[in-house]
Amino acid sequence: MNPAYRTAVFHAEEKLPTTAFSIVTAWNPNGTHATAAENQNADRELEATIRALGESPIRITGMNKEDTHRELGWTILDNEAAIGLGKQFRQEAIYRVSQNRLLLIHLPSGAEEDLGDWRNFLIQ
Repeated sequence: MNPAYRTAVFHAEEKLPTTAFSIVTAWNPNGTHATAAENQNADRELEATIRALGESPIRITGMNKEDTHRELGWTILDNEAAIGLGKQFRQEAIYRVSQNRLLLIHLPSGAEEDLGDWRNFLIQ
C-alpha cells in the first residue's frame, strides 16, 4: 500500500458528521495518474452514487502536507457501502473516522490500521 496514505491530511468544506463516517475518493483508480477530466467524471459519478444511497455527502479533500498532491473525496456514513464504493471505483484504500480515530482500510485485504487522533489529520 502506498505509504503516502498514512500521512495524508484532510480539509472539509462543511461541518463534518459527528457520528462515524468514511472518506472515499474516485480519483486516480488503481493508484495510477488519471487525467483531470477522468478524475472529475469519476468524482461526479461517485457523488451521484452516494446520493442515490440516500446519503448527503460532504466534500472532503485529502492531500499531502506540502499540498502538492490533492484528491477530492466525499464522506459517507455507511461503512459497508463505503468499502463497496471504494472497490467499485478501483481504490486501494479508504479512510474511516470513528471515535476521533482515523482508520486506514486496505480494500484488497480488509486490514484496518489506526493512524491516530483524527484531529491531527484535519486542517482548516
